[in-house]
Amino acid sequence: HLAQVLMSRLIEHGRPCIVFDTTGVYGRLSHERVRSSTSEEVRQPIVPLIVGDSLKLAVAHMSPATFSAMLRHVGLPTAVALYFTSHIARRFAPLNGPHDTDQPAAFLGIDDLIHLALELETEGQSVAGGAILSCLDVIKQAQIFATQPSEGAALRDGYAEIRHGGALVIDLSKLTRC
Repeated sequence: HLAQVLMSRLIEHGRPCIVFDTTGVYGRLSHERVRSSTSEEVRQPIVPLIVGDSLKLAVAHMSPATFSAMLRHVGLPTAVALYFTSHIARRFAPLNGPHDTDQPAAFLGIDDLIHLALELETEGQSVAGGAILSCLDVIKQAQIFATQPSEGAALRDGYAEIRHGGALVIDLSKLTRC
């Protein structure tokens, strides 16, 4: 309750808030009105982003180190996670670097990573490839990564809506524990 009151007061004063919601409570606040400091009712945006639904990340939204940590978290041994991350690192570089504004930005989704892991299996790395595929399958089932460019949503888009007051609610309640 205290966190909701703090968020409400910050919004009242035109401050942006980012809330990581593990219970699904804050997204339901989007229809409430808050009083401004001038005592008039105003509607400040509360932008709910549900991880796995309205918020799916492109692989480019993560650094290779963060992606490697995610692989290790779902059970991939450190050496194999580092091997796979170094294998795909060359794919990360063009995604995060400057690109021609006339060309669409490069996209690397979870299916592309699965394809890369399958390539490792065909290159004679069947044990590593199999372990990587198993972990990527767990990550894919969580539905946090986009499979096509139109699904990828950057947090900066949501933040742009609340930059001058409001809350960006990242709803994690639908995710499995893993």
